[in-house]
Amino acid sequence: MPSSMTSKTYGPGWPGPRFLRPARQRRALLEMTGQLADLIRLRMPLGDGISAMALDAPDRKLRSLLFVLSLDLKNGLTLHEAMARRPNFFPASYVDTVRVGEETGRLGTILERLENSLLQTGRFQDELAGHLFYLKAILFSVLLVGTTAILLLSSQFREIFSSFGAALPLTTQWVMRIHQPLSMAPTWLVLPGVLLFALLLTWLERTVPLLSVQRNRLSRIVWQVLLHLPWVGPLYRARDLTHAAQQLETLVWAKLPLDKALDDVAAGDVSPAMSAALNRLGKAVRQGLSFDAALGREKTRMFPQTFRGLVQLGDQAGALSESLGQLAQIYRCETLNRAYMLVNVGAPLGVCCVGAYVFLICRSFYGVVFALSSLVTP
Repeated sequence: MPSSMTSKTYGPGWPGPRFLRPARQRRALLEMTGQLADLIRLRMPLGDGISAMALDAPDRKLRSLLFVLSLDLKNGLTLHEAMARRPNFFPASYVDTVRVGEETGRLGTILERLENSLLQTGRFQDELAGHLFYLKAILFSVLLVGTTAILLLSSQFREIFSSFGAALPLTTQWVMRIHQPLSMAPTWLVLPGVLLFALLLTWLERTVPLLSVQRNRLSRIVWQVLLHLPWVGPLYRARDLTHAAQQLETLVWAKLPLDKALDDVAAGDVSPAMSAALNRLGKAVRQGLSFDAALGREKTRMFPQTFRGLVQLGDQAGALSESLGQLAQIYRCETLNRAYMLVNVGAPLGVCCVGAYVFLICRSFYGVVFALSSLVTP
């Protein structure tokens, strides 16, 4: 093991690596889960097998994590105990599922189930992001070209009109007033500035999912706004139901106690409102209520009638895991359909707004060109 791995940075208190992009962390967790399932299938010692995995890992963060896990296993810890020390990387639901697999002797089967669940979640997230990429590309490109054009050409027209002692047309003055904050910067900074603004928006878009696992005031405010926006709110509520049903399916199938499963999902990638609702359900189940009865006491709109109906059928038939799997599929399709509808409606609206913006810029430029003739007296 490299000497850097023996420092206190990677000691027992190290919480694991942090990834700036949730998708990258999800892919790393998926890759590790598949390799661990292969080790169990081949009956290799986990400590030595994970050390070999670390040598071949292409990512530095993942390589460091694997080395630390192998060291913990060689020091006598179980796999779930070593994972529980790294909450930055391993969700609580993942650790508890591995724990049940170790306790019941079904670790290989459970890891294969986790791999399939992570694969479905990754495909769902990638498809959801793909629906929104087209709209963002149009808006960014047109705003970039339009803003750059108005800033570069308006100063030239202003000098021409000033030389004749005249003022620019009203439309041009209004467009320039809108872009006045940007016009105070040097011209050579305009293009990098707009690009930085686009990168900032992209960063914020990637940061919002990270707020799902945070329970601070900023997270609650952001999600409160998102869940009340038209079109966007139902999309994120369906996304929450997809994540909750998907994770609960795996945890219930692994025979984890339902109250503990609800608590684990509440600590995962769901909004604060859904997290609070799941915590209330977990508390009610611990008090002796069935899942169906606990849902019946929930007065919020987080769980629609479809969710409650299928849970009731699964609970009564002893097939709760299968019902949750069907719910995950239903709400996964609903989320993607809502995203598709949002793009289908939002793209034309966005194009109309962009068209109005372009028309305004063209009208201001052509107004200047047409007004040039009035400056020249015969």
